[in-house]
Amino acid sequence: AIDESGFVVGQSIGTATIQASVGTVKATTTIEIVRNPVRELSIAPRTTRARTGDVVRFETVIAGQANARVSAVARWAVSGVGATIDADGGFVAERPGSYAVTAIIGERSAVATVTVVPREVARELEVVGRTPQEEFQTAEQWIVGKYAYLSSIMAGRIWVYDLSDPAKPVKVDSISFDARVINDVSTTADGKIAVVTREGASNRKNGIVFLDLADPAHPKVLSEYTETVTGGVHSAYVSGHYVYLTDDATGSLRVIDFADPAKPKEVARWQTESPLARPVKNAEGDTFVGGRMLHDVQVVDGLIYMGYWKDGLVILDVGNGIKGGSPENPQFVSQLRFNYSELYGSGWLAGAHSVFRYKNLVFLGDEVFPAQFDLTDKARIPTKGVVHVVDVTDILNPRKVAEYDVPEAGAHNMWVENDVMYIGYYSGGARVVDVSGELRGNLYRQGREMARLWTGDAKGFRPNLPFAWGAQPHNGLIYFNDVNTGIWVTKVVDPSERAR
Repeated sequence: AIDESGFVVGQSIGTATIQASVGTVKATTTIEIVRNPVRELSIAPRTTRARTGDVVRFETVIAGQANARVSAVARWAVSGVGATIDADGGFVAERPGSYAVTAIIGERSAVATVTVVPREVARELEVVGRTPQEEFQTAEQWIVGKYAYLSSIMAGRIWVYDLSDPAKPVKVDSISFDARVINDVSTTADGKIAVVTREGASNRKNGIVFLDLADPAHPKVLSEYTETVTGGVHSAYVSGHYVYLTDDATGSLRVIDFADPAKPKEVARWQTESPLARPVKNAEGDTFVGGRMLHDVQVVDGLIYMGYWKDGLVILDVGNGIKGGSPENPQFVSQLRFNYSELYGSGWLAGAHSVFRYKNLVFLGDEVFPAQFDLTDKARIPTKGVVHVVDVTDILNPRKVAEYDVPEAGAHNMWVENDVMYIGYYSGGARVVDVSGELRGNLYRQGREMARLWTGDAKGFRPNLPFAWGAQPHNGLIYFNDVNTGIWVTKVVDPSERAR
């Protein structure tokens, strides 16, 4: 028998042919109905206890005739609202309570119970210090040693702060560039060279700039690379003597070798191929590729993880060896796409932006803005966007297992360390999230959020409106940067311990 939802039930032993049709298109399949070999069915564990957000794996214990072991696939169900169970028996709850878990094989069924208690991971973000309020909007931060480098929006400037006393950051220098937006800044692992990205240069030569940090308090321009990326660079990631950067004009990945920092050169290019990609011209007459945008990159253990906007998560081999790739010969490994129109509806610019690999997971943040907005306007800019949690244990087949979604706010850059995710969530401010153990379901609703901080300020670029950009843990403190209010130096504290 088959009902209107397409659910099929075997009613008697024999063979059945099922046909589905849409208009003139038809397809058939044949099913053989056999006698249920299961005589006894139980669930292990029969009863257990967990916190919200913990994954409990239930298994069926099956016996056939004369207690013979048999193999059969169970259908799982859970009672009540606030918990789910997947086809593999993985149970997770968003709400505390008692739940009954049922396994069904044919006419056989078994029940187990689980008691769920609150996760109780609440902490507080204590503000230790603040950077001086700047006149313009700020963007990316990079902290190395005792210095913080903070980029700017619409100011074409990098600010340098001395963090010797984190409670009182001191601005010690700034350096200006021909650019409207300095979106990204980062350094080599030894902190000797910085890389700065440029967008909106008056001479239309954007690209990247290398800074000499021999005196970290007072950076000096070492060289620049513009030859193949004059259309602008949004993000860059430094790994060894290579810079992996995003090319605004073509939506491609470019790899720049700076083994000789005075003479950087492009050694590789890679891009997705999409029927949506097409050349378009902006008001200034510059040619860009519409429909393809690379937004963020990270290199870990010879693999590059890319937030490729409408193309979702893309992974390349740039030295891992799984596909014979290298920095100068990137090779495709795998991809995971999402339907952004379905996720966010019409009227929004939406796609995969930030990426962060941690253990066997990739945290992939969506950036979602209105179809039209003005960065120079001091009015509130609404945002949306979730963080997809992608399991890459099988690197060839990445799969989404969980998400973190703050209602009425939008995800931006994150940093994951010691089973904790620190993230700037735009109008949602600074957030700290417990990402320990196996992750499934909606982390926000499971009570995994440990702390939050309202990063608005009456003297901010947009008064009393947070617009948190990202986070970076450093020397036991957490540095959150906000577009409207600069850097917030914080530490995570347990209020119960402070009370003692």
